[in-house]
Amino acid sequence: MTIKTNEELNEIKRHSKSYEAIQQSAVIALMNSIGFTFEFRRPERAALKTIQYFYIQQLFYFDEKVDFEYSIDKFCEEQLAIELQAAHQSACKKTLKRRKDLNRAALTFNYLIKLLESFGYFVSTRPTKSSKKTLQMIKVVDIRLGNELLLNKESVDIIGKEINKYILSLFTKNERSLTLKKFDAKCNEVILFNNSFTKEKIINISNTNLSIYYNDIKQPSEPINYNNVDLILENGFIQNID
Repeated sequence: MTIKTNEELNEIKRHSKSYEAIQQSAVIALMNSIGFTFEFRRPERAALKTIQYFYIQQLFYFDEKVDFEYSIDKFCEEQLAIELQAAHQSACKKTLKRRKDLNRAALTFNYLIKLLESFGYFVSTRPTKSSKKTLQMIKVVDIRLGNELLLNKESVDIIGKEINKYILSLFTKNERSLTLKKFDAKCNEVILFNNSFTKEKIINISNTNLSIYYNDIKQPSEPINYNNVDLILENGFIQNID
């Protein structure tokens, strides 16, 4: 069996992290093209060796605010506090904070996928390597609408890279946040020319009552055991079985 060097392992991690950013940007573009507005927090520092992943502060469907961030942020902060209390003095607080950020990213993206599927899309995913310390982000293979392929993996890659660069170009030095308003011309253009549908096909998507997709993430009482059978991670949400 060939043993990978540290540099090879780091390259695999960077590739995985970059793909997470690519698929996030592709999903953002698709959701924007059907009426979602995104508010991003300005990155604290630019990603140098990977593609930039965006921190989503707020989400709107037309004029309706999607209240997902409070539950997710509350859960992640409480989980961090519990892990800090349980950690040994030698434990690195920076590592625990990084886990919190990874959990938030996974929960947020997985929630976007759940929302997208509520509009009639079907997202094919591939298995991810399990982790005992962090939640796992869905990895997108392709996206379908009904029984028809809309975006294959190549399209997700092309759209994600282009929209990622586009969103980055919109940030200004003096602004702490950026709003990508619904039906952005660039997002519409990139989706239009990189999907598997014919341009003439009309896609009608009915309005959806988003309130039924909100999730109440319970307050954790102890550090998460991600292999615990009493805990279900379903569609990006943490649900404890009483």
